[in-house]
Amino acid sequence: MDFPDSYVRLIGERGGIMTIFDGVRLIKTGGGPSRSDQKSNEAPCSKLQGIKRNCAEAKRSRRSRRPSGRHAANQPSLPLEPVRRHAAVKLIEVVRVRIMTKYSKILQGIGCLFLVCFHIPQVTAEPPKSRTVEQAYPFLASNILKSAKMLNMEKGLLLKLDEMEIPESHLTEIVGKAEPSIRPELRKNLFFLLEQETVKKILVRAAKHSGISLQGLNDEQAIHAYLNHLVQGVTVSEMEAKAFYEENKELVGGVSFEQVKEAIQQVLLEQKKARAVDDHIQDLVRRADININEKWVKDQYALAMDNPVDKARISGKPTMAEFGATGCIPCDMMQPILDKLRKNYPDKLNVVFVHVREKPIMGARFGIRSIPVQVFFDRDGKEVFRHVGFFPESKVTKQLKTMGVQ
Repeated sequence: MDFPDSYVRLIGERGGIMTIFDGVRLIKTGGGPSRSDQKSNEAPCSKLQGIKRNCAEAKRSRRSRRPSGRHAANQPSLPLEPVRRHAAVKLIEVVRVRIMTKYSKILQGIGCLFLVCFHIPQVTAEPPKSRTVEQAYPFLASNILKSAKMLNMEKGLLLKLDEMEIPESHLTEIVGKAEPSIRPELRKNLFFLLEQETVKKILVRAAKHSGISLQGLNDEQAIHAYLNHLVQGVTVSEMEAKAFYEENKELVGGVSFEQVKEAIQQVLLEQKKARAVDDHIQDLVRRADININEKWVKDQYALAMDNPVDKARISGKPTMAEFGATGCIPCDMMQPILDKLRKNYPDKLNVVFVHVREKPIMGARFGIRSIPVQVFFDRDGKEVFRHVGFFPESKVTKQLKTMGVQ
């Protein structure tokens, strides 16, 4: 077989077998080198030309010996020439060696990969963490159940608090015993009701472990005794009462401080006790493991957020919510201010009024213990400030400026 010079190139030599690539096929030719070849320093191209001449001579010799005509079928097949036979055997050997080399490299690669994987520390995937109520449904929970973990629970079970449980039937029973006038509002705020029941269970447990005497007391009485013991050291100084008096002179109608000092101290004392109780409850909640029914929370979120305050909070605008009631003197004094705010900031501020005597559950949800109360929320719906009592227009405007409302 003749190979055009433009296609033939020498790419290797193994055991006297020359490897020739013709552009398409890999062909092995030639036998073992002669002694003269071994001794000579002939260039690879000269060796290649010699191989080509040998192949051409073998081809012409085979053609000259081939029988023709009718005698061709009766002639026995001639053995391959030594060069061809040797080349064929060497071709098989080289192909075998190349196949083994190819797959040995693959096996070596697999072996290396196995060793690498074997030495890499096993990393097990962590189970997905449960979302908390606050992460899934902002603004729904007070501080009590914000960190409660939502899990799939059996139908009818609402909450697990360590070893204690609260079933849905317990809330149904409470709603059934409530005043008929507030039942509709309670049914829309069952999540808030669940929070209150959770607090009760936490406080009862804390009372039993407090060391105070609870003999003969039911749960409500035990909680009352425990909280009184907790806040017995809370006091209000005359300076605190004087500061409140100066801030709310309009409410007392020109009466001297000495005349209203005891009343102011009593109001402030109740507020300080309430804050102390709230702080203590938060500390107890942080140490408790609370899980809540995920599906039930999802259903309650839609119901609980259907009110003017929460709709305003998720609107993307700052909000001022006034919690009060008609017939309350400082509350009535706030109404003209609210109307003016609605007129001055129609597109920049939500102004909401909640009548707490008509919506007591709403007032309780936002921690309203006395009225009026002004609660300010930023454009993200987060509470940034609250004030108790009459709030003059100048101070309201100043607070709004700190929130970017001008």
